Amino acid sequence: MQKPGVQIVSLRIYSTAALAPSLAPALVLAVARPAYFLRHQLKPILPHLTTNENVNAYYLRIVDGRAKPVLEWDGSSLRGAPYSEGSLYVRPGLKGCSPITALGWSRIPPCPSK
Repeated sequence: MQKPGVQIVSLRIYSTAALAPSLAPALVLAVARPAYFLRHQLKPILPHLTTNENVNAYYLRIVDGRAKPVLEWDGSSLRGAPYSEGSLYVRPGLKGCSPITALGWSRIPPCPSK
């Protein structure tokens, strides 16, 4: 169910020989209230991208109403590997809102959304 102020821009599911038999979802969302969305609405979406047994790579991009980046996150892991790898970008000033964090982040300001 789509939430007010959130639009699915694109959803693509990739499958390649290198990932077989796995799938790799790529989701792009546009949100009207970036801080609020990160703080209150993003967390329930994450398991659908990352915890399916047939998924070992994923991509998530969130943009604001002007298509400016809010969050960009990708990751992958080899089946059975004890680690995963990826990258994360969160718009400056919104890191405290994101349920996704990166190693090495320090002195994160609080989220401006209540």
